[in-house]
Amino acid sequence: MKASAAAIGVMALAGCATNPQEAITIAKPKTLPLEQNTKTSYTYLLGGILLIPIVAPAIGKLILDQFGWEAIFYVQLLFALIVAIWFWKRQVETLKPEYKIPFSG
Repeated sequence: MKASAAAIGVMALAGCATNPQEAITIAKPKTLPLEQNTKTSYTYLLGGILLIPIVAPAIGKLILDQFGWEAIFYVQLLFALIVAIWFWKRQVETLKPEYKIPFSG
């Protein structure tokens, strides 16, 4: 079975879109003046970001087959809550206290 010209074009566009991300994964940590373990963590993080578009459709299909289309939105809500809680607990305030402006009505 031969691929159509449109299918080849779509695959070429997907390759062009993926390549810069892969280059950043390899090159960016080398330019950062960080400790070695931070560079390694950054590389793994960006590598994971590259794998998500590959794995996500298969996970979505499994959720769809097992629980129905509504479950996909519940899973997204669950991940959004997990990320929000993680940022709430782990993200530090970067604004210096002397620059804070109080809320007023």
